[in-house]
Amino acid sequence: MSNSTEILDVLNWKTGEPTGGTVTRKVAHLEGIPHKAMHLWVYSEVQGTMVLLFQQRSYEKQNFPGQFGPTVGGHVTTGEGTEALLREAEEEVGLGVGLGQIEKMGYTPCHHSLPGGYQDFEWIEDWRVFSEQPFDQYVFNDGEVIGMLAIGLPELINLPSGPQNAVFFAGEQQREVEVSAEEFVDGLFESPLFAALSNPVGLLRS
Repeated sequence: MSNSTEILDVLNWKTGEPTGGTVTRKVAHLEGIPHKAMHLWVYSEVQGTMVLLFQQRSYEKQNFPGQFGPTVGGHVTTGEGTEALLREAEEEVGLGVGLGQIEKMGYTPCHHSLPGGYQDFEWIEDWRVFSEQPFDQYVFNDGEVIGMLAIGLPELINLPSGPQNAVFFAGEQQREVEVSAEEFVDGLFESPLFAALSNPVGLLRS
């Protein structure tokens, strides 16, 4: 579905609740109309170490091109619920998860003003999941994601202080890399969510 035809619920910016109105995704970003999005943060394990997976966004994206962001992210169209996030996980990165596996982390407002008149007023519902899916089984078919980054939680915590080691993978390609905080989407390390991401107490594991 294109940005011009995707229909979103209009939200009250103060409360995050639907107003009863709708708007196309394109107009919502042109006029700064509040709407809902969802993120799924995927944890995995590498040689006994817990890691958090970040997607690398396509360089063709209007916002944050080439940067590392939530494992899965997407808008919620009118009439959709959490199943939209599960569909997005399958479409974006080839990850199959069920409703009973994911845990809600929170629901918070987020605003970005970007070049070209892009005004993003989103309430974001954040979820998390632990997955044992092998890295070479993640697939990127829709062109919005070009690879994934797996970073250990100690390295994640230390990223704001300087570059850290991580693993980048895309299909059968896998290599060690050094990443810096500037390569991640704006606002991540200043967000209250960052503390929860880097210390996933109580994370369900199969």
